[in-house]
Amino acid sequence: MIVAAPILAVAFARGPTRWTAFDIVGPAVWLFGLSFEAIADHQLMRFKRGPESCRRVMDRGLWRYSRHSNYFGEAVLWWGIFLAALAVSCGYAAVLGPAAITFLLVRVSSVRMLEAGLRKRHPGNVEYARRTSAFIPLPPHRNRLARSRKLAYRSANEEGTVNEELKRALEHAIQKEREAEAFYKEWASVAENPAVVALLAELAATEHGHAEMLSRVTPDEIIAANAEDLGDLKLSDLLIEIKASKGMSIQEAMIIAMKREAAAAALYEELSNLGGETQSLFQSLAKEERRHKGQLEAEYDEQILAEN
Repeated sequence: MIVAAPILAVAFARGPTRWTAFDIVGPAVWLFGLSFEAIADHQLMRFKRGPESCRRVMDRGLWRYSRHSNYFGEAVLWWGIFLAALAVSCGYAAVLGPAAITFLLVRVSSVRMLEAGLRKRHPGNVEYARRTSAFIPLPPHRNRLARSRKLAYRSANEEGTVNEELKRALEHAIQKEREAEAFYKEWASVAENPAVVALLAELAATEHGHAEMLSRVTPDEIIAANAEDLGDLKLSDLLIEIKASKGMSIQEAMIIAMKREAAAAALYEELSNLGGETQSLFQSLAKEERRHKGQLEAEYDEQILAEN
C-alpha cells in the first residue's frame, strides 16, 4: 500500500481542471526510468549469455556508470509516478511510495545482497566497485580519485617534501633492486655449490622484475586518497647502504645479501602502510624480500656452514 501511494493518490484524489507541469514532467520521468531499466536489463541479459560472464563483471553500457543500473531505473520510474501525483490535491503525501521503494532497493535487499554475492563470485568486482557508483549513474571514479589523491597529497605537503621523499625512496629502491640483480648474477657465476648457484640465479631474475615494476610507480599512486597531515615520512631512515667489499668470500656475500633483503622488506612495508593504489604491490614486494632472506638463510645454514 505504501509503495502504491502515488497511484492511489491519482486514482482517488480530485484533479485540476486543466493541465499542469506535473502532468508532463511526471510521465516523462516515468518513461525515462522505464527505458533506463529496460536497457540495463537487456544489456545484462546479453552479457550473461556470453562466454565472458563467468570470468568478469559487467562493466559496459549503462553498467559502466552504475553497478545497479536496472534498480536505478526502477526507482526513477516510481519517482515519475509521484511527480504525476503532485498534479492532484494532497499528492505530496504520495512521496512515501518512491521513498520506500528507493530505500528498499538501496539499503534493505537488492543492492546490498547482490554486492555481497558478487564479491565472493567475482574478485574483479572489488576494483569495479571502487571506480563505479553503486546506484546513481556517475562517471567512473578513477580520474576523480586520482585528482582527490593529488589534492590531499599537495595540501598536506605544500613545499613538496613528501613528493621528494617518495621519489628518493622509489629511486633508491629501483637502484637497490638493480644492484641486487647484478650482485646475484656475479656471485652465481663464481659460486661452486649448485644449490647456491640456482638460488642466486633465481633471485637475480626476481630482482629484475621488481625493478621493472617499481619503475612504473609514481608518488601519487602511493599515497591514499584520504591521507591527511603526513608530515615527514622518515623514509630516509630506511634507505640503508649495505656495501660489498672486494675480495670477500661467498659466505660474506650471502650475509650481505641477507641484510639487503631485510632492508628492502622494511622499506616496502613502510610504503605499503601509506595505503595508496600500490599498497598490494608493496605488500607483495615486502613478502617476497622476506622470503628471499629466508631462502638465503636456509642455504647459508645448509650449504655454506656445512662446507666450513
